[in-house]
Amino acid sequence: MLKKTILLVAILGVVGSTFAQGTNFGVRAGLNLASMEIDEENAPELSSTVGFHVGAIADIGLNNFFYIQPGLFLSTKGSKYHYPSGKHEATTSLWYLEIPLLASAKIAINESLAPRINIGPYVGFGIAGTTEHEYYGSETGPDSEKAFRKDYYKRLDIGLAFGGGIEFQSFYLGVNYDLGLASIADSKIDIYNRCLGFTLGYNF
Repeated sequence: MLKKTILLVAILGVVGSTFAQGTNFGVRAGLNLASMEIDEENAPELSSTVGFHVGAIADIGLNNFFYIQPGLFLSTKGSKYHYPSGKHEATTSLWYLEIPLLASAKIAINESLAPRINIGPYVGFGIAGTTEHEYYGSETGPDSEKAFRKDYYKRLDIGLAFGGGIEFQSFYLGVNYDLGLASIADSKIDIYNRCLGFTLGYNF
């Protein structure tokens, strides 16, 4: 029993030291171009909104090529709605705490330069959101509404994130796309988040 315990501790120590030696941390921030996809025949026309993301990642090396990247981000998403009447437009802004878990391939060209290819799931939890309305002509309605509420938007967003970038020394420049796979609409209509991101980062 003692030998088994010592062996288990030794194995855990080796595994722990391997991850400790192969783990780096980084900060990321950048621009979001966000929109939505509505699965409905008479859906309003949609266009992108400009937002941001900021957060941190851990870069866990399993070997010299393959890495796992968990992260935690504050990210803004949403969309502009252009209704068929031409007298009503709305802008929805949704703030999420997002946790991506990416598989990342690192293709080292030399000690300073390495392209990265990333793909994996993400989970987002809505912490705040509003819909701002603009009316034209005789049409009227509320100026602003909370987005995360009954019959509007759910707080949970689940999807697939993929993209890539370039590491140069300690700096990172990347592009990513978030493809929402779970409807965020709290109604019979299906609405999905879509977001293109441009990222600048620094690795410690």
